[in-house]
Amino acid sequence: MPEQPIVYLVDDDENFRRAVVWLLNSVGHKVRVFDSAEGFLEIFDPSFYGCLITDMRMQQKSGLDILAAIGTDCERFPVIVMTAFGTVRSGVRAMKMGAFDFIEKPFDDQHLLDLVNRALETAQKGRDSNLRRLSLLKGIDSLSGREKEVLSAIMAGQTNEEIANRLNIGAKTVETYRSRILMKVGYQRTSDLRAHMERHRIFPAMNDTGAV
Repeated sequence: MPEQPIVYLVDDDENFRRAVVWLLNSVGHKVRVFDSAEGFLEIFDPSFYGCLITDMRMQQKSGLDILAAIGTDCERFPVIVMTAFGTVRSGVRAMKMGAFDFIEKPFDDQHLLDLVNRALETAQKGRDSNLRRLSLLKGIDSLSGREKEVLSAIMAGQTNEEIANRLNIGAKTVETYRSRILMKVGYQRTSDLRAHMERHRIFPAMNDTGAV
């Protein structure tokens, strides 16, 4: 079972931090608290699983500084930006920098909980997608040189006959390679494998000599 996601909270208002932690804990969320952007950035790791809630304005570095520093992908580690001095311009800027959403203080408790739940659902999907990509890459790495050549040709949309002619092998041999490739990477159909490779932007390529 995957570990529980963590909600990271960055805000320099102690009373506000306590209130948000109580709210999130009351519905079972695990929370890690920081009173400054600097403190969070010291421990941040791209492999974090969860989401971040950060105030836009703090004494030194801001929530936007965090966004700029971590280069966040909102599908992998969603960031919710809060502010008590919100403007349309600041909200648009936060979203353009990769924020998952923007919320003004004071806010309704249920609104924040809904945002956090959506952010964590997004993080879960992003994590699952990344694990599938890593598994696929591992499977491709286990292929022999000739199997990778055949896979590259499959990704190029070539038929068994075209692959056989290009690699100077029999069409039945190509079919055998297709079966081995599917077995090693854990798929049942070539169409599914190709679709997932395209989705995860994995494009094996052959050079003019036919080698990967």
